[in-house]
Amino acid sequence: NEQLAVEINTTVTYFMGEEMAGRFEKVDHIFLCGGAASTLNLGTTLSSTLRAPVQTINPFQRIDIKPSGIDMDYIMTQGSLFGISVGLGLREISEIK
Repeated sequence: NEQLAVEINTTVTYFMGEEMAGRFEKVDHIFLCGGAASTLNLGTTLSSTLRAPVQTINPFQRIDIKPSGIDMDYIMTQGSLFGISVGLGLREISEIK
């Protein structure tokens, strides 16, 4: 985790210095999603390395789900895995054409 946090910090530092040309002073918040979001202590390590609060995103938190036939415990604990799927599922048909 620490090595990953150092690599992410290096990338963020480069991005903010080179690509953004001083438009941002610091990282205010970090959002995690996907499989790595559930890596043990990754959020804590990133928070201390980048000095910013970390939040794991669960796209199902704001979606009204009818629990019939759905394992809600799984959805709430593993929801960060479905960010792209939920985002694509919420797109309008006109956006796909």
